Order: sequence, then structure tokens, then C-alpha cells
Amino acid sequence: MHFPKSFVNLLLLTTLITSASVVYGQDTEYIGSQKKLSHEVGVRYGAVTGTGLSYGMWYKRVGFEVSVLPYYEKNSSDLIVGGALFTILKESEYVNLLGFAGVSFTETRSYAYYNSVWNTGLGFGVQVFLFDVLSFQLLTGFGVYDAFDRPRTNIIGEAGVYYKLQ
Repeated sequence: MHFPKSFVNLLLLTTLITSASVVYGQDTEYIGSQKKLSHEVGVRYGAVTGTGLSYGMWYKRVGFEVSVLPYYEKNSSDLIVGGALFTILKESEYVNLLGFAGVSFTETRSYAYYNSVWNTGLGFGVQVFLFDVLSFQLLTGFGVYDAFDRPRTNIIGEAGVYYKLQ
């Protein structure tokens, strides 16, 4: 099934607007006993939010994460870069319900081949706190793969494990 570029552009614009409303629509109160600002590092696997080593920052009820995975061999290389914006929809002591918007870029190069792919998506998921400093995210939603060249849509699944620095 081929989607017109206007559909893909509309989905990308919706992602951008949703992300902006999440950032600017937050209240200024503390979240329970959680600090207003926290940093985390970990690993993430996802076609929309990126794959690889990841850094995350949370401020009140909003968070963002960036992931990168460079891979080099003698005659080829891959680079995966991704990012996601999160908001806490419902909070509890051990599990948070999250909403997210994500985008990732994958570039593959070899001496005879070049390909680049943009993926984007929206969804929800859970953030489970295993210990005071360790959390696990499991996300699902709707994604557009290869958004600019051959757009196709599908259900997405993403996961990440993070160690809280602050």
C-alpha cells in the first residue's frame, strides 16, 4: 500500500504539534517525592525511538531521550540515531503510564550501496521502576517506516532499560 506524501507530512506535523503541546502544557508541581530534574543512561531498542546507547532527561512530567548506535566494518557502516519525547499520563509508585512521540534515522553505507531511512511514530507505554535507580520501558503505538521514500505503517514495539544518575 502506498501512502501519499501529504499523509506522511500530516503524520510528521501531528507528531511535532503533539510534542510541542506536551512540553509547554505541563504544570509546575512536584511529582510525588520525585525530583523535578533527573538524568539517566541506558540502552534502547526501537525502530521509532532509536537503538543503542541512550541518554534521557526528565523534568517534572516531561522527558526526552536520545539514542545512538554507530557500527563500522572494513567495507560498510551503519548509523542509527533516534529520539523521543515523553509525558507521564498517569503516575504511581512503581509504574508510570507514558505517552510518547519518536523519530529515528538509519543510514547504511558500503562501497557499492547507500540507504537512509526516517521512521516516526506516536504511542503509549509503561515505565516500571525495578529499584530506586533502575527503570524499564515497554512502548507500543503506531509508526511510519521509511517516511520519505516508501512510507508504510505498522504497529511499533520499543523497549529500554535505564540507570538513574540523579
